[in-house]
Amino acid sequence: MKNLCFILTLITLFSCNRTNNSLLKEAESMIKSQPDSAVSLLNQIEYPEDMGKERYADYVLLLVQAKDKCEMDIAQDLEMYDAAAYFLGTNNTKKAAWANYYAAKVAFVNENTEKIIEYLLKAQELGAKIADYDLLGYTYNMFGMMHLQEQKPLNARSDYDLSQFYFKKAGNEKNAEYVNALIGYYFLFNSNQQDSALFYFQKTLDYAQIQNDSAQMSYVYKGIGMVYFDKDDYKNAKHYFFQSMHVNNAKQHVNRDLNNLSQVYLKENKIDSAIYYAEKLRPLEKDLQSTFDKYSYYRLLCDIDKHTKNYESAINNYELLVDHIYNLYIDNQQHSIQEIQEKYRTEKIQNAYNRSVIHRQYLVIVVVLSILACILLGWLFLHVRKQRKLETAEADEKMEAMKEILSKQSDEQESKLRPLLMEKLDLVKKCAYVSSVSINEKKKFLARYKELFKEEMLTTLLEWTNIYNLVEKIYPGFVDRIGQYPYLSEKDKQICYLACAGFSSNEMAFILSYTYQSMRVRRVDLQKKMGFENYEDFTDYLRGKGKFNTQKSL
Repeated sequence: MKNLCFILTLITLFSCNRTNNSLLKEAESMIKSQPDSAVSLLNQIEYPEDMGKERYADYVLLLVQAKDKCEMDIAQDLEMYDAAAYFLGTNNTKKAAWANYYAAKVAFVNENTEKIIEYLLKAQELGAKIADYDLLGYTYNMFGMMHLQEQKPLNARSDYDLSQFYFKKAGNEKNAEYVNALIGYYFLFNSNQQDSALFYFQKTLDYAQIQNDSAQMSYVYKGIGMVYFDKDDYKNAKHYFFQSMHVNNAKQHVNRDLNNLSQVYLKENKIDSAIYYAEKLRPLEKDLQSTFDKYSYYRLLCDIDKHTKNYESAINNYELLVDHIYNLYIDNQQHSIQEIQEKYRTEKIQNAYNRSVIHRQYLVIVVVLSILACILLGWLFLHVRKQRKLETAEADEKMEAMKEILSKQSDEQESKLRPLLMEKLDLVKKCAYVSSVSINEKKKFLARYKELFKEEMLTTLLEWTNIYNLVEKIYPGFVDRIGQYPYLSEKDKQICYLACAGFSSNEMAFILSYTYQSMRVRRVDLQKKMGFENYEDFTDYLRGKGKFNTQKSL
């Protein structure tokens, strides 16, 4: 029963994951054309944080994108900061760039200037890296808004021009046209050029009406209304503020429209109408997002109290107004764009320095490893040299065996065989090695050999094809006795010949190019293969003194 429950749980989890992934993909496909539907789909996902880090980061990014396009409140979507940090740790530069941009938008709504600039600079850096011109247009757009708030119109205008340039380069005609509205606000607030402001507002309005974009129309109507307000043309000002409120009833738009209308009626000295719209604004006070909106609201209440001579209320509202002015001042003092940009550049320089330090450390490691490699190669060289010394020592032993061969004169038959054998022995390589070694004893040996054989040792050769006739003459019947063992190899016959002649294992090893140990094993194996219990019986048979073993002849 427990196993069944476990299996059902796994199936349920798997099905949920598949459903959530499908919803994510579908929402992503609708994000541009139907952002409201995308929000609805994403809200259907239960416990998105259980989808894993990657999927959850995708979910957060899509949700904030969709909500932003629908002009929904994103102030509480602080998970966007974590999503931006996650994507920075991946290889997906595009998502990392857009995640940082939307993290900046969340910070913008929460009026965290430092975070806004940091995220915007990172988004701008990544956008330039992948040549995402649309993203660059958005980042410069937001920088322009920030500079306007800091009362730096020249910087703002430069940002808007760059924003429009990148939107056009990206083929985003809509956003390129909407930047004109921002330029209109630039002329309105900082240049006092109402006609230029109206010109840019009208350009944006014409395009927004063609696109039937109510949000953009509302934004432009506000701007035009403010132009007429500055011109003291309150009739047209009210007309455009009403138009703005009519085409878009989103809270943040309605708040500003009500505030603007109340300000107009106050200028017309129509106190009751001003109070009416201010009272309609009061229930929406908690929805005022920006410090500027709150400042405008409390400034309006102070003006109304002044006209109605409600001084107690005016004092309370004035205190709130002063608080907000102070907050604006502190925010501008502590978090100016220029200071944060400088801080960001300093951090980039520090990071570059840290990378150079890491690179130097890497080089140090490479050098250390190279030194260790040289030490290892040196050890290998010494090891090989030691092995060569051992081989030299082995060669010395073989030369001693040759000296024994030359000095051995005890047996008359063997004394006849040895000179003949040495005449034919293939010692070219051994002698070449010996002659290259500058040792007096080896030179004496070579001189003795030349004296005995009347020729240089390097010129001697061993011809085994003629040896058996020679042995036959010295040991009659030797060839027949060897012939009784047809399975013997040529090397076996050579060992038999040397054993018959009385050569030791050390001497055989030298002549046949074996090590002493290998020669001894080979000789014992041959002895057993031919059926002899001991070496004496073996040599006696070869010399015609022993009996033939019939069992091993086949």
